Amino acid sequence: MEIEAKWISNSLTFDQIIYDFVDNSTFEGYDVEVRWGGISRKYIDYYYDNSKSELFNNAHSLRLRTRYSSSNASNNNLNTLVNATWNQNWQKVQYKSTPYRYGAVWMRKEAGGCKISDGECDCNDANSILAGTCYSQHPAIVTLLKDHSGFNFSTNAPILEVVDYRYRIKLKKNNIDYFEISLDRIVNGTDVTYEVELELTKGTCTLSELSELFRLVDILEANSNYSLLPSISSKGGIIIDEHNWNMNIFHQTFSSSDLIRARNNITVKNSNVTSTGNLSLLAGNEIILEHGFEVKKRGIFQATISECSGGQLKSISLNNGFFENINQENNFYVDKKSEFNTNISISTDKQIGVHLAFNPVLENLIISIERAKDSLNSVFLIQDSTQHLVQISIISSNGQIVQKANLNLNEISLNLSSLPRGLYIMQILVDTKNYVRRDFIKY
Repeated sequence: MEIEAKWISNSLTFDQIIYDFVDNSTFEGYDVEVRWGGISRKYIDYYYDNSKSELFNNAHSLRLRTRYSSSNASNNNLNTLVNATWNQNWQKVQYKSTPYRYGAVWMRKEAGGCKISDGECDCNDANSILAGTCYSQHPAIVTLLKDHSGFNFSTNAPILEVVDYRYRIKLKKNNIDYFEISLDRIVNGTDVTYEVELELTKGTCTLSELSELFRLVDILEANSNYSLLPSISSKGGIIIDEHNWNMNIFHQTFSSSDLIRARNNITVKNSNVTSTGNLSLLAGNEIILEHGFEVKKRGIFQATISECSGGQLKSISLNNGFFENINQENNFYVDKKSEFNTNISISTDKQIGVHLAFNPVLENLIISIERAKDSLNSVFLIQDSTQHLVQISIISSNGQIVQKANLNLNEISLNLSSLPRGLYIMQILVDTKNYVRRDFIKY
């Protein structure tokens, strides 16, 4: 499993992160180790698919990755790196499938971590692996064939080349690697794309480690010195929309600590949390607890409605009849985490729901800000938008700002009829602090 946060960024953020994460310093309790003597490595990736685009059409990818190091690159200036002499270190064939994106965080099944040139793989010829002739010996191809049993290797060929100069930083505790920060400059002719990644590298991927990744993501995104826009596309060109991601949990028993996240809705039915269980649900839109969901005595249950990027919450309502066996001995509570909580109404029942419409935009995007209450400090963040600088940006899927406006009243309508169809991001800054990032579809 590959779990990492991915952002589109810029050169100023790169320089600032390098300045902030100095070798032998600390960050949030982790020891910082700058890899490779502070000099970037070069990666060349070739993404493969057959003539039917079978992998790409399913948001899966097969790539040949080659890493290089340089003996004469004396600094990280991009021109220096491009003109340096590079020597091959190793090659890997990797297969990635089943992608899920929650804000900036990507989770994907990944197979093929062995280095071909180092003799780590049972099949040590990249061409044979990609041709499928030693498919039973390489984990990437074995996993690919489980997902695509009839994959035609005879037409398998490279469809995309990606050249990347990567600067890498480790975050460690007690000399154990937990996370890696990668600063990527992807070069395509004269065009340069800047990306930042934060990857969970410890390997065990426990609930606490996953929660820690999300905590560090929140800290990095809240840093006003960094420009970090959650990436909706992979280096291989796969675009993952998180709007309609739903999670259905049926006939499950939770007897230990479990955290389940969904960008849109979570539905739970005929499932139970035992006396030793601790179940946390986090959804961006709605959590539905249907008949047959039960929390046993001393079991712990937490339901959180929160936009993954610190977003906007329209309403919370609790209704009767869907949550069984609850009494004062159960640890049951609802956590309303959002920097924009509006029209909150809570009654006395046990169903949790947030009703928030994500309608595609045809021409006009209407944005309104009401009195917004900070649920943690019980103070009003925005009582009147005329008292604050509220900036709205519309950002395309490739990270370009295509429209900007200032909100002088409590409501604004943006005409987006000239924009092509596709996925966009609305970003709201309040007094230069990032408060809301919301994806929407322009038809």
